[in-house]
Amino acid sequence: HALRTNRRGAVVLAEGVDQEVAAEGVVLVDDQHVGLGRGPAARAAERLRAGRLDTGRDVAAGAYTGRGRCRVRTAEDTLTGASLESPEVQAQYRQALLDFLRVTVHYPDIEAEQPEALYFSARCLQNLAPTMPDGEQRARGLLRRVRDAYPNTPWAAEAGR
Repeated sequence: HALRTNRRGAVVLAEGVDQEVAAEGVVLVDDQHVGLGRGPAARAAERLRAGRLDTGRDVAAGAYTGRGRCRVRTAEDTLTGASLESPEVQAQYRQALLDFLRVTVHYPDIEAEQPEALYFSARCLQNLAPTMPDGEQRARGLLRRVRDAYPNTPWAAEAGR
């Protein structure tokens, strides 16, 4: 379990949980509430509050997805004053790509996270293409996978654009 309740009833991280990831995806609001923003992380928080969170795998997968999206946003914000090839921008996209790939490789059983992680993996690869010879080809393959494996999701619609 990624989160547990201590003797005082506060929600805390379980031993061995990647605290950096959890810190970016889990915010303890007080001893009784957990806030995780919106999207998949918010759904995980709601399941936690409702007592329906059986394991920490969905929380961890949501945290990696959330951190990846933050890194994509940082890269996009940095692009305002830099080129796509700048080391700062490329580093953010590489780190985001690793977060999204962690979801697809280490958490394939967390179906709710897969289409988003695949879509953003593809976007990262597209943006890394200037410095990665096969980036565009890999991105097309991931976008096709989103459309084929998750056709009724918003991410499949995005992948089709």
